[in-house]
Amino acid sequence: MQSRHGGPYRLGILGGGQLGRMLALAAAPLGIRTIVLDPGGVSSPAGQVCPGSLTGSFTDPAAIRDLASIVDVLTVEIEHVDAVALSCAASSSGIQVHPSPSTISLIQDKLLQKEAMAKHGVPMGKFKGVDSEAELLVAAKVCGEQIRYCINRKSYAMYVLERFSPHTHTHTHTHTHTNL
Repeated sequence: MQSRHGGPYRLGILGGGQLGRMLALAAAPLGIRTIVLDPGGVSSPAGQVCPGSLTGSFTDPAAIRDLASIVDVLTVEIEHVDAVALSCAASSSGIQVHPSPSTISLIQDKLLQKEAMAKHGVPMGKFKGVDSEAELLVAAKVCGEQIRYCINRKSYAMYVLERFSPHTHTHTHTHTHTNL
């Protein structure tokens, strides 16, 4: 594949973690050059195998524009990017983004993601959006003794509400992941 910039085709990756590294290593035998945008730059796991990677935040609109201006297509290896900035950078550079910024926005909100999956018939357990601890306790009464809940956005946090007693309203929380 030939790049619009001349030379090998260039894939831009927002995020330089282990997934980005695996993607870069898989792209190399295909003749695709990868350039990563990550706060760790060339020191990030992906940056270590991607010469010329950029140091910067994958939520910084200017850094995303800089990356978009030197690649042929953009992708992400982490969902915590600025999807609006990604869309604007891709439009101004005339390049494609996969997955699309609208898909990234959808998966950034776990409730919207579950609603979309349910709408398309994907089997899953019961779920309900709640905005307060009081609503969470009502949901616990409906769903049973143990429920899992998570923060909708900017988090991989998962909590477990255990030993809920509808009579005493006592409950314990088990934190299983950390917020970003």
